[in-house]
Amino acid sequence: MGKEQNIRNDQDKTNAKYLEEVYNRVIKSAQTKAKAQARIDTGKILYEDWTSFMRSLAKYGWYVSGHLAMPDFVELTGDKKLTASKVNSHMINLYRNDIARIESDLIEKYPDRREILKQTFQAHMGKSYFLSVPVFLSQADGICRGKLFINSGKKKELRKLVIKDETLDLLKAWLTVITETNTIDNPGRKKPMDSNELNRHLVLHGMDTGYGTESNSLKALSLLCFVSDFGDRKPFLPWEYISIR
Repeated sequence: MGKEQNIRNDQDKTNAKYLEEVYNRVIKSAQTKAKAQARIDTGKILYEDWTSFMRSLAKYGWYVSGHLAMPDFVELTGDKKLTASKVNSHMINLYRNDIARIESDLIEKYPDRREILKQTFQAHMGKSYFLSVPVFLSQADGICRGKLFINSGKKKELRKLVIKDETLDLLKAWLTVITETNTIDNPGRKKPMDSNELNRHLVLHGMDTGYGTESNSLKALSLLCFVSDFGDRKPFLPWEYISIR
Protein backbone atom coordinates (compact mmCIF):
# COMPACT_ATOMS: atom_id res chain seq x y z
CA MET A 1 0.00 0.00 0.00
CA GLY A 2 2.83 2.35 0.90
CA LYS A 3 4.58 1.51 -2.34
CA GLU A 4 1.44 2.20 -4.39
CA GLN A 5 1.00 5.51 -2.60
CA ASN A 6 4.57 6.51 -3.40
CA ILE A 7 4.01 5.66 -7.08
CA ARG A 8 0.82 7.69 -7.09
CA ASN A 9 2.60 10.63 -5.47
CA ASP A 10 5.36 10.45 -8.06
CA GLN A 11 2.78 10.42 -10.85
CA ASP A 12 1.01 13.39 -9.31
CA LYS A 13 4.29 15.27 -9.15
CA THR A 14 5.05 14.39 -12.78
CA ASN A 15 1.59 15.48 -13.89
CA ALA A 16 1.86 18.70 -11.90
CA LYS A 17 5.24 19.43 -13.44
CA TYR A 18 3.90 18.73 -16.92
CA LEU A 19 0.89 20.99 -16.36
CA GLU A 20 3.19 23.69 -15.04
CA GLU A 21 5.35 23.43 -18.15
CA VAL A 22 2.28 23.57 -20.41
CA TYR A 23 0.98 26.56 -18.48
CA ASN A 24 4.33 28.35 -18.76
CA ARG A 25 4.46 27.68 -22.51
CA VAL A 26 0.94 29.05 -22.94
CA ILE A 27 1.78 32.15 -20.91
CA LYS A 28 5.05 32.64 -22.78
CA SER A 29 3.27 32.26 -26.13
CA ALA A 30 0.63 34.79 -25.12
CA GLN A 31 3.31 37.20 -23.95
CA THR A 32 5.24 36.74 -27.18
CA LYS A 33 2.14 37.48 -29.25
CA ALA A 34 1.34 40.47 -27.09
CA LYS A 35 4.89 41.74 -27.42
CA ALA A 36 4.83 41.15 -31.16
CA GLN A 37 1.57 43.09 -31.54
CA ALA A 38 2.88 45.82 -29.27
CA ARG A 39 6.03 46.01 -31.38
CA ILE A 40 3.96 46.31 -34.55
CA ASP A 41 1.81 49.03 -33.01
CA THR A 42 4.85 50.83 -31.62
CA GLY A 43 6.67 50.45 -34.92
CA LYS A 44 3.79 52.05 -36.78
CA ILE A 45 3.77 54.99 -34.39
CA LEU A 46 7.54 55.32 -34.56
CA TYR A 47 7.56 55.23 -38.35
CA GLU A 48 4.88 57.91 -38.43
CA ASP A 49 6.93 59.97 -35.96
CA TRP A 50 10.06 59.30 -38.03
CA THR A 51 8.34 60.59 -41.17
CA SER A 52 7.19 63.72 -39.36
CA PHE A 53 10.67 64.24 -37.91
CA MET A 54 12.33 63.86 -41.32
CA ARG A 55 10.07 66.57 -42.69
CA SER A 56 10.93 68.81 -39.74
CA LEU A 57 14.65 68.33 -40.39
CA ALA A 58 14.16 69.33 -44.03
CA LYS A 59 12.80 72.68 -42.88
CA TYR A 60 16.19 73.27 -41.28
CA GLY A 61 17.95 72.15 -44.47
CA TRP A 62 18.95 68.69 -43.22
CA TYR A 63 18.22 65.21 -44.58
CA VAL A 64 18.86 61.73 -43.20
CA SER A 65 20.93 59.03 -44.84
CA GLY A 66 19.93 55.37 -45.01
CA HIS A 67 22.39 54.66 -42.20
CA LEU A 68 20.54 56.78 -39.67
CA ALA A 69 17.51 55.78 -37.61
CA MET A 70 15.35 57.15 -34.80
CA PRO A 71 17.79 56.22 -32.00
CA ASP A 72 20.35 58.56 -33.57
CA PHE A 73 18.02 61.50 -32.89
CA VAL A 74 16.82 60.86 -29.33
CA GLU A 75 18.28 64.17 -28.16
CA LEU A 76 16.32 66.07 -30.80
CA THR A 77 13.02 64.19 -30.78
CA GLY A 78 12.74 64.60 -27.02
CA ASP A 79 13.37 68.34 -27.18
CA LYS A 80 10.16 70.38 -27.21
CA LYS A 81 12.09 73.61 -27.80
CA LEU A 82 13.98 72.64 -30.94
CA THR A 83 16.11 75.38 -32.46
CA ALA A 84 18.19 75.65 -35.63
CA SER A 85 21.31 75.82 -33.47
CA LYS A 86 20.52 72.52 -31.72
CA VAL A 87 19.61 70.78 -34.96
CA ASN A 88 22.76 72.02 -36.71
CA SER A 89 25.03 70.94 -33.88
CA HIS A 90 23.55 67.45 -33.71
CA MET A 91 23.48 66.87 -37.47
CA ILE A 92 27.00 68.20 -37.98
CA ASN A 93 28.31 65.67 -35.46
CA LEU A 94 26.41 62.79 -37.06
CA TYR A 95 27.67 63.49 -40.58
CA ARG A 96 31.15 64.58 -39.53
CA ASN A 97 31.71 61.29 -37.71
CA ASP A 98 30.41 59.20 -40.63
CA ILE A 99 31.96 61.03 -43.55
CA ALA A 100 34.59 58.40 -44.45
CA ARG A 101 31.94 55.69 -44.84
CA ILE A 102 29.66 58.03 -46.77
CA GLU A 103 32.41 58.87 -49.26
CA SER A 104 33.28 55.20 -49.73
CA ASP A 105 29.65 54.15 -50.23
CA LEU A 106 28.89 56.91 -52.74
CA ILE A 107 31.99 56.20 -54.82
CA GLU A 108 31.20 52.48 -54.82
CA LYS A 109 27.62 53.12 -55.88
CA TYR A 110 28.49 55.74 -58.53
CA PRO A 111 31.84 54.78 -60.07
CA ASP A 112 31.21 57.16 -63.00
CA ARG A 113 31.14 60.03 -60.48
CA ARG A 114 34.27 58.80 -58.66
CA GLU A 115 36.61 61.71 -59.49
CA ILE A 116 33.92 64.33 -58.92
CA LEU A 117 33.04 62.87 -55.53
CA LYS A 118 36.65 62.28 -54.56
CA GLN A 119 37.67 65.86 -55.28
CA THR A 120 34.55 67.26 -53.63
CA PHE A 121 35.19 65.31 -50.43
CA GLN A 122 38.80 66.51 -50.54
CA ALA A 123 37.53 70.06 -50.81
CA HIS A 124 35.23 69.52 -47.86
CA MET A 125 37.94 67.93 -45.71
CA GLY A 126 40.26 70.78 -46.69
CA LYS A 127 37.59 73.25 -45.49
CA SER A 128 37.07 74.61 -49.00
CA TYR A 129 33.34 74.70 -48.44
CA PHE A 130 32.67 77.27 -51.16
CA LEU A 131 33.74 74.53 -53.56
CA SER A 132 32.12 71.50 -51.91
CA VAL A 133 28.63 72.96 -51.37
CA PRO A 134 27.62 73.57 -55.01
CA VAL A 135 29.09 70.25 -56.18
CA PHE A 136 27.32 68.19 -53.53
CA LEU A 137 24.09 69.94 -54.56
CA SER A 138 24.69 69.35 -58.27
CA GLN A 139 25.47 65.66 -57.71
CA ALA A 140 22.22 65.21 -55.82
CA ASP A 141 20.41 66.87 -58.72
CA GLY A 142 22.29 64.74 -61.24
CA ILE A 143 21.22 61.52 -59.53
CA CYS A 144 17.65 62.80 -59.90
CA ARG A 145 18.30 63.49 -63.60
CA GLY A 146 18.11 67.23 -63.13
CA LYS A 147 14.59 67.13 -61.65
CA LEU A 148 15.39 67.65 -57.96
CA PHE A 149 15.13 71.42 -57.90
CA ILE A 150 12.45 71.96 -60.56
CA ASN A 151 9.53 73.42 -58.61
CA SER A 152 7.15 74.09 -61.50
CA GLY A 153 4.12 71.80 -61.50
CA LYS A 154 4.72 71.03 -57.83
CA LYS A 155 7.59 68.70 -58.64
CA LYS A 156 5.49 66.30 -60.69
CA GLU A 157 8.48 65.14 -62.73
CA LEU A 158 10.49 64.35 -59.61
CA ARG A 159 7.60 62.39 -58.11
CA LYS A 160 7.30 60.33 -61.29
CA LEU A 161 11.01 59.57 -61.11
CA VAL A 162 11.35 58.51 -57.47
CA ILE A 163 7.86 57.18 -56.67
CA LYS A 164 6.68 54.11 -58.55
CA ASP A 165 3.50 52.05 -58.24
CA GLU A 166 5.40 49.40 -56.29
CA THR A 167 6.94 51.93 -53.88
CA LEU A 168 5.98 51.18 -50.29
CA ASP A 169 3.59 53.69 -48.69
CA LEU A 170 6.12 54.29 -45.93
CA LEU A 171 8.83 55.17 -48.42
CA LYS A 172 6.41 57.39 -50.33
CA ALA A 173 5.85 59.30 -47.10
CA TRP A 174 9.58 59.69 -46.56
CA LEU A 175 10.13 60.90 -50.11
CA THR A 176 7.82 63.86 -49.50
CA VAL A 177 10.83 65.62 -47.95
CA ILE A 178 12.21 66.09 -51.49
CA THR A 179 8.96 66.07 -53.48
CA GLU A 180 7.77 69.06 -51.48
CA THR A 181 9.49 72.44 -51.65
CA ASN A 182 11.69 73.12 -48.63
CA THR A 183 14.20 75.72 -47.48
CA ILE A 184 17.02 74.30 -49.58
CA ASP A 185 15.15 74.40 -52.90
CA ASN A 186 12.74 77.29 -52.57
CA PRO A 187 13.56 79.58 -55.56
CA GLY A 188 11.67 82.47 -53.98
CA ARG A 189 13.80 82.45 -50.84
CA LYS A 190 15.31 85.80 -49.97
CA LYS A 191 19.01 86.20 -49.27
CA PRO A 192 19.67 84.78 -45.78
CA MET A 193 20.82 87.14 -43.04
CA ASP A 194 23.53 84.66 -42.00
CA SER A 195 25.27 81.60 -43.39
CA ASN A 196 23.29 79.05 -41.35
CA GLU A 197 20.62 78.67 -44.01
CA LEU A 198 21.35 76.92 -47.29
CA ASN A 199 19.40 77.64 -50.45
CA ARG A 200 20.47 76.10 -53.74
CA HIS A 201 19.04 78.89 -55.91
CA LEU A 202 20.89 81.62 -54.03
CA VAL A 203 24.15 79.65 -54.05
CA LEU A 204 24.25 78.68 -57.72
CA HIS A 205 23.06 82.08 -58.93
CA GLY A 206 25.70 83.90 -56.92
CA MET A 207 23.31 85.74 -54.64
CA ASP A 208 24.57 84.18 -51.42
CA THR A 209 28.23 84.93 -50.81
CA GLY A 210 28.40 83.57 -47.28
CA TYR A 211 27.40 79.95 -47.79
CA GLY A 212 30.89 78.46 -47.39
CA THR A 213 30.56 76.80 -43.99
CA GLU A 214 30.99 73.24 -42.76
CA SER A 215 27.33 73.21 -41.77
CA ASN A 216 26.15 74.08 -45.28
CA SER A 217 28.55 71.63 -46.90
CA LEU A 218 27.23 68.82 -44.70
CA LYS A 219 23.64 69.91 -45.38
CA ALA A 220 24.30 69.59 -49.10
CA LEU A 221 25.94 66.22 -48.48
CA SER A 222 22.95 65.09 -46.40
CA LEU A 223 20.67 65.84 -49.36
CA LEU A 224 22.98 63.83 -51.63
CA CYS A 225 22.85 60.92 -49.15
CA PHE A 226 19.07 61.03 -48.93
CA VAL A 227 18.64 61.09 -52.69
CA SER A 228 21.10 58.21 -53.10
CA ASP A 229 19.64 56.00 -50.35
CA PHE A 230 15.93 56.69 -50.77
CA GLY A 231 15.37 58.23 -54.20
CA ASP A 232 17.81 56.12 -56.23
CA ARG A 233 17.23 52.64 -54.82
CA LYS A 234 19.80 50.70 -56.82
CA PRO A 235 20.70 47.97 -56.44
CA PHE A 236 18.78 47.75 -53.16
CA LEU A 237 17.62 50.07 -50.43
CA PRO A 238 19.52 49.21 -47.20
CA TRP A 239 16.50 48.43 -45.03
CA GLU A 240 18.70 46.99 -42.29
CA TYR A 241 19.92 50.52 -41.60
CA ILE A 242 16.68 52.44 -41.82
CA SER A 243 14.62 50.00 -39.77
CA ILE A 244 13.91 50.83 -36.15
CA ARG A 245 16.87 49.62 -34.16
